[in-house]
Amino acid sequence: MSRPATLLFAHGGGFCKETWEPIIRRLRDSSLLQSASTRFVSFDFKYHGSNRDESVAPQIDLENPRGPRVHHPANDLTAWTSAEVLHQARALKNDSVDTPLIGIAHSMGGVCYVEHGDVVTNFLVSVTLQRESSWPSRAAAETHFRNFKNFAAWDRESLDAYMKGGLVGDEATEKTVLACSPGIEASLYCHEWLCLTDQQLEQP
Repeated sequence: MSRPATLLFAHGGGFCKETWEPIIRRLRDSSLLQSASTRFVSFDFKYHGSNRDESVAPQIDLENPRGPRVHHPANDLTAWTSAEVLHQARALKNDSVDTPLIGIAHSMGGVCYVEHGDVVTNFLVSVTLQRESSWPSRAAAETHFRNFKNFAAWDRESLDAYMKGGLVGDEATEKTVLACSPGIEASLYCHEWLCLTDQQLEQP
């Protein structure tokens, strides 16, 4: 039998841990992992899925209409995502010190280290703020996503998993809403980028 391992899955901005379910199921069924004792762990980042938090309203800055910005505690993306991944990793290593831990991530979950101009941020914030985020019922929300062209190429099981954790009932309005609102998701793109030197990148 191959050596056991733990796979830690981190989702992207605006998504939820359930988006990993179809992938985890396929990995479990894969012949590659049949001889290995593999543990699969996924979690919701703050402001996402089961950790939805609307206690602080995003402040939308339209001073530059072509480059809107959103101010919210989520702006400090690098700090809080890194802290959460570290927390998850430490908890898993405390459970099993000798088991290798392998991180698998999508988008924000990987806290990409790239530099780009304002053009990309302007686009991401503008498009995200325009997202529909509230529906009269869960059925209406699911119909929206099943017919939305941006999700046309998605595997249906993956889309169902996203809707399972990414749509929640809002008690105040009695509507179905995104667990991570467009305002908070847009604020994720307004953070300061983490830039590492070549020497820092060479560190273990």
